[in-house]
Amino acid sequence: MGNRKSLVSSILGVLGAVFWPMGSHPGQARHSAPSPPQQDRETVSLVVLASTYVDYTLDSLRAKLDEIYPGQFLPPREKANFVIDGPTPGGFLIQANLPGAAGMFLLHNVPGPYWEYSGFAKAIVDPAIRKKAMAQCCWLSVDRIGKHASEEDGYRFIGQVLANLAPSDAAFLVHPSKLITIVFDDELRGRLARGDPILPNP
Repeated sequence: MGNRKSLVSSILGVLGAVFWPMGSHPGQARHSAPSPPQQDRETVSLVVLASTYVDYTLDSLRAKLDEIYPGQFLPPREKANFVIDGPTPGGFLIQANLPGAAGMFLLHNVPGPYWEYSGFAKAIVDPAIRKKAMAQCCWLSVDRIGKHASEEDGYRFIGQVLANLAPSDAAFLVHPSKLITIVFDDELRGRLARGDPILPNP
């Protein structure tokens, strides 16, 4: 137990330096929301934009993860697959050691517009779509931390989690470093849940 707490503390300390550069700590921002990862390199991350905020707790998130991966996150455990509170409100650290969906991830659940933290909307050509995307007042994201598994594993886990957690009124899916915005509909939710690739090949 002590070793795991020490490891988690070290990870969260590193996350603070990577995700929240000096002068932009999430505690100083509106809703204590995190800034997205610095985008000087491509991130394995996806963001859902919606009008509804679902206030997940540690217990409710574990239950949702257990719906996707039965018996893997419940009962709560200390190794292999676990989820703990992250460094800011609405943040959670998830460790997944699952075949085809492995890695360490940070989930953000923010009751605020994503355009306050990202310039993604500038890359949207269609003015109507841009306006609708900027009107979404909440966002939910999952970011892979480190490179402990393949990108395919990372996107598969991220997609399956977002397919399950995204509110029913989810409107768009954003890749934060590629600046790709896709309409979020039932077909896309199904593809994410199946672990299908949804981003165009480079």
